Order: sequence, then C-alpha cells, then structure tokens
Amino acid sequence: MRTAFFYLTAILVIASDQLTKWAVMSNLTPGSHPVLGAAVSINPTQNDRSAFSLFSAHPWVFAAIACVAVVILAVAFHRQQKRDLWVSAALALALGGAVGNGIDRGWLGYVRDFFDVRVIPVFNVADSAITVAVIVLAWRVVLRPPAPEPAPEAPAIVAQPGEGADPPAGSG
Repeated sequence: MRTAFFYLTAILVIASDQLTKWAVMSNLTPGSHPVLGAAVSINPTQNDRSAFSLFSAHPWVFAAIACVAVVILAVAFHRQQKRDLWVSAALALALGGAVGNGIDRGWLGYVRDFFDVRVIPVFNVADSAITVAVIVLAWRVVLRPPAPEPAPEAPAIVAQPGEGADPPAGSG
C-alpha cells in the first residue's frame, strides 16, 4: 500500500505542476497579476537557472541532475527498512517535484515559474513540493527526538529445588 501511495503522490505532484504551468502560461501575459494585493501575484516567467533562480548552467545539466535525483529518490524509498509515512510522503513530493521541473527542462530548456510572493524568487508547484519535502525530511530525520531505549529485561529467576516452595501442610 505504501508503494502505491508513494507513486500516486508523485504523480499528483507532477500532474498538478504541469497543469498549473500550462494554465498560467496559456492564459496570462508576462508580468505581474496580483492575487492578494501587492504581497502575492502570478507572474509567468521562464527560469533557465536552478531552483529559485539561484545558479545558471546549460539546460541539459539540470535535466541530468533531475534524472539522477529521480533514481536516488526512488531507491531511497524502496530501501527504507520501516516505511515511515512521513518520510515516504516527503520522498514522493521530492520525486514529483524533480520530475515536474525535469519535464520542463527536457522539453523546453527552462522551467516555468509563476508564484511571486516578493520575498523569494518566483517559483512553481514542483519547487513548493521539493521545499515541503526538505522540511518534512529535516523534521523526521534530523529533528526527531531519539526513540526511547527499551527497558532492560529483568533477569530470569529460576527457583532451585527447595527454595520458595510452600511448606508442607501441617508444618510450621
């Protein structure tokens, strides 16, 4: 069941990422379109850099990185000894985000971004999924308190013949 949940979550991220990118790019002109006053807007952009417009490189480099990330995330999911629901969900979000942006890089040579909240670079659904995945993984893997140590087992007491036996009836 966890495997189906993992891949279904990744597919939902990919589908929502690609659908929102298509809807925004098909229906809005470049430029800022306010949603919540000046704080949040939809701003269709083409990003030829990495996540949140941080680094510049050739599109094929980022597409190759996305392919490697997809393999690593799928292997990490399948190698989990105990399938932690939160870790599985985070890996699925990261997988969906990597594929969503990888599709753009592979087909277009750039990533379509559109959420603009002014305080960070413009981003998309895939970027959001990856960010949430990193936060959840940090919480579950790094910040999670250690599991309590199991109580030590009490030593087994074996009664020796004559010890602890009830006294015979009538004695005593």
